[in-house]
Amino acid sequence: MLSNRWKNKLHQKFAKFLLFWNAGKFLISGKFLDKQAHLPAAKFNVPADFFGLGVAPGPHPAYDDYICDALSSLKLSIVRIDVSNDNKDAQMRLMDKLTQAGIKLIVHFVQHPDEAKIIAKKSQVQRQWAEFIRYILNRYQASIHMVEIGSTVNRPRWSGYTLQSFMSAWQIAHPIVKEFRLTLAGPNITDFEPPYTELFLRKLQKMQLLPDVYSNNLFAERATEPERYDHKVMGYRLADKLKFNLIKKANTLKQLSLSFGVNRLASLSSFWTLPRIQRYTIFTELKQADYLVRY
Repeated sequence: MLSNRWKNKLHQKFAKFLLFWNAGKFLISGKFLDKQAHLPAAKFNVPADFFGLGVAPGPHPAYDDYICDALSSLKLSIVRIDVSNDNKDAQMRLMDKLTQAGIKLIVHFVQHPDEAKIIAKKSQVQRQWAEFIRYILNRYQASIHMVEIGSTVNRPRWSGYTLQSFMSAWQIAHPIVKEFRLTLAGPNITDFEPPYTELFLRKLQKMQLLPDVYSNNLFAERATEPERYDHKVMGYRLADKLKFNLIKKANTLKQLSLSFGVNRLASLSSFWTLPRIQRYTIFTELKQADYLVRY
């Protein structure tokens, strides 16, 4: 009999094998070789709800009023808010204010990393996760634009999720969201990493639990500019040939998600940390604002 420790190690090794296998298939497929994928479409419409902001509660209710006033002045009607069981009182206080102001919510359910690590094994954590999701959806259903499940699932050190534990969390959340007839986004992969996209969507397809919207945090940060061809995809020598700017990354991920039957792609979290920007400019906040406008 194998110990749990060895079972976990074997599971991790198998997950890595699947990742590299999917990466090889992606490279062989030539999906990234489209010569026009780095260019915007000749004609396109930008819907009114295309752009939104992420919000979070402050320590005092006055912060909530400030947020609502700012959203009103910007004429923004949709916000994304992280909702977690360990800070739900402040988050619900803000959501009450937002819904009273007629703002639609993208509710991003977040688990504490310690819970994310053990949800596949602990029935109590599973029950709490299900009850919390159901409670929030029941309370705010009429004001919810979309629900997102998953938090940088390709970064276990950040989120706490392993592949197995995320699938457990998703398997619990998916039927609850569908019960409320809401749009479900996920799994919230961060950066442009197509092998992870294929790995997670393939697993969800096999479980017959695909999202309505594939969510990926497409940051421009590692390429320093949204328009620049990203050298971290396949190196400096091939950067100008492959032309992986932000548009091509989005087009590539859209084609991948379409191949699994997921028709919509959304980047629901986009931000640039000041310490990262500070590596190459002293005008950090100005550059951060510049990124936001150009992104």
